[in-house]
Amino acid sequence: MTVRITLLHGFTGAPARFDRLSPMLSAASRALPLALPLALPLLGHGAPAPEVSSFDGEVDRLAVAITAAMPRGERWVVGYSLGGRLALGLAARHPELVAGVIAVGAHPGLADVAAREERRRADAELADNILSGGVQTFVDAWEKAPLFRSQRELPAALLASQRRVRLSHSREGLARSLRILGLGAMGDLRPALARSSVPVHLVTGAFDEKFSNLARGFSDAASHTVVEGAGHNVLLEKPEALADIVEALTRDHASPHRSLEARP
Repeated sequence: MTVRITLLHGFTGAPARFDRLSPMLSAASRALPLALPLALPLLGHGAPAPEVSSFDGEVDRLAVAITAAMPRGERWVVGYSLGGRLALGLAARHPELVAGVIAVGAHPGLADVAAREERRRADAELADNILSGGVQTFVDAWEKAPLFRSQRELPAALLASQRRVRLSHSREGLARSLRILGLGAMGDLRPALARSSVPVHLVTGAFDEKFSNLARGFSDAASHTVVEGAGHNVLLEKPEALADIVEALTRDHASPHRSLEARP
C-alpha cells in the first residue's frame, strides 16, 4: 500500500519549509512506495479559512483537505511545533483518517485550566503586539528566543531562507493564528490520545530540554526519539535524521514503540 504523508509547518512557517525534507523522504524510503508528500498551509499562514474559529475547527479543516487530496493509501501526518500540535489533534479527533502521526517539538496541550488561560492571555497580547508593531519587529525578537539558540551556528543562507518565509506573512494572519491556534486555545490532548488507536511518535532535539521532558512525560500515549545535535527545530537543523525516523516508522508502523536510531 502506498504511504501518503501530509506535512504541517510551524508558526511563521510555510509549506516551503519542507523543501529540504521532501526529497530526503523519497531517498530514505527503501521498503514502501511513498507518494510525493503533501505540504499544507495553516490558518494565518496563507490558508483561505475564514470559517475557522477554533483549534478543533482547524483540525477538522485539515482532515477534510487531507481526505480530498488522499482518498486512498496509508496516510501519515508529520508536523513541526504548531503543525505537530495539529497533527496530534488529527490523531485525537480523526483516528480513522491517519495511520500514524509524527510530531516534532510539539506540545500536547496544557492540562491545568489556569495555566491554559494565562497562556491564552499571553498569546492575545503577543497578537496585539504583532498588529501594532508589524511583522519585522516581531520576527527580530522571535529569532532571538532561547528556544532557537541552537540554530545560530547554521549556514547563513539557511537562516536567511527561514527569515524570508517568516517575513512573508501578514501581521493579521500571524495574529489570527495566535488567537485561534495558540497553545492556550487548545485543550489537553493527552487523554484522547491515550484512547486513540493511532500510533503517535514524538521527535525532539537533544538541546531542547523543555520539549524532550514533555515528551518523556507523555510516554503512556506516544513513543519518542531524541535527535542528537539538534534543538527545537529538528526539521531545520537535522532533516536527514528526521527523514530516517519517518522512513523507519512508516516501514514498520505495526511496532511504533520499538527503539529507533536517528542519524546524528
